[in-house]
Amino acid sequence: MKRRIIFVVLLIMISVAVSACSGGSKTVPKEMPLPETYTHEAYEYQLFADGSAVITKYSGTDEKLTVPSELDGHMVKGIGDYAFMDRRSLTSITLPDSITYLGANPWMSCKNLTTINVSPKHPLLEVIDEALYSKADKRLIWYPMTSKADTFEVPDGIRIIGDSAFFNCNNLTSIILPGSVKSIGDNAFYNCDSLTLINLPDSITSIGNGAFSSCRSLTSITLPDSITDLGANPWSTCENLAMINVSPKHSSLAVIDGVLYSKADKRLVWYPMTSEADTYEVPDGIRIIGGQAFYSCNSLISITLPDSITAIGDFAFGSCHSLTSIALPDSVTSIGNHAFFHCDSLTSITLPDSVTTIGYGAFIDCESLTFIVPEGSYAEQYCVDNKLTYQYTDSLDWLND
Repeated sequence: MKRRIIFVVLLIMISVAVSACSGGSKTVPKEMPLPETYTHEAYEYQLFADGSAVITKYSGTDEKLTVPSELDGHMVKGIGDYAFMDRRSLTSITLPDSITYLGANPWMSCKNLTTINVSPKHPLLEVIDEALYSKADKRLIWYPMTSKADTFEVPDGIRIIGDSAFFNCNNLTSIILPGSVKSIGDNAFYNCDSLTLINLPDSITSIGNGAFSSCRSLTSITLPDSITDLGANPWSTCENLAMINVSPKHSSLAVIDGVLYSKADKRLVWYPMTSEADTYEVPDGIRIIGGQAFYSCNSLISITLPDSITAIGDFAFGSCHSLTSIALPDSVTSIGNHAFFHCDSLTSITLPDSVTTIGYGAFIDCESLTFIVPEGSYAEQYCVDNKLTYQYTDSLDWLND
């Protein structure tokens, strides 16, 4: 359980960073707040250039909370990403009419929050059948974790399922999306454990990072031809998902031997956790092992990468506990954050001279790992800096003399 909590926190941090860089699936204010943070009682906030405030964190313990329309004389116009995250005391919250911007689900993991109240004439927000929506971008922002409903139908006209909107909604078994939905945000349905059915209409063009991660009841999913953009493995840790279906003529996606690839960037997106194979050979021509692509694929003992691979994404092989062998070709230049996190059976890995970037925590909890590196390389300096065990690539050449 501890490992899983660590993974969730890290995944959210990475998703937030990616969304901030890419624009994500949420409404981004026209101007970014100034970096200085102020405190007023249980609130932390930042200011826009016009002097208005955006709440960035709430640390209080109220059960029924009315968010103020002003903080220290500054009108509250926004609430930032995950600002009220994990405030488990909250049961209801009332939002002022001054709010013109909401980030990614500010109430993610508020497990006892049943009600969000907004004025019927609120200029930006609307509550329909328990869920909170943004009128400006037609985005579903929040659905209550407390809901006992097993089915939910998103209203017609909604275009975006926001980041983490259905996070941990474990009672839902099916979601009905209208033909108006264009995108599904990062972690939108994360850990919807009971979800067995979701229709993806032909209107959808993008699915965000980890959108369906840990949906353990999903066994198959069909992707429409309209999809042109998939984030980092939307089905990471879907331990019973055995099949992803795409049209043979899909312009952006392809399934080869049960594995999902993105054609545009030649990226391996998803490898099924249900596979019992102990070895896998990535097809020649693939350039990127995508973020979380093999996460927790514990049957795999060895993986062969082609010379076309240039990048290994964040968490790409994280928690592949059985993985003992992987050879990185000379084409690899970057290894992402936590790429081999908790690969505790991995005993050696060769880092070629081509590697110039290794992300944070790339080899955390790989306690038996020895690195094979070229002398004088970036990889050697990485090992020195991080006090890791290493030897030179040619250290055993004398055996062949």
